[in-house]
Amino acid sequence: MENIDINCKTNENLCIMYLNARSIRNKIDELRAAVEEHNPDIIRVVETWLSDKIFDTEITIQDY
Repeated sequence: MENIDINCKTNENLCIMYLNARSIRNKIDELRAAVEEHNPDIIRVVETWLSDKIFDTEITIQDY
């Protein structure tokens, strides 16, 4: 699986993770690992390329 560029901006009170996914379905395992590592308060994902054919359970991140 290719590496994805995940930016996590943190200050004293808030961590915001940003990901330009370009197809989140192919990168969800890497995103889940990054979320576990950084424990962000907010996750922003753009260019997910999702459709009605993709189930919510395929892209769910526990506790988010």
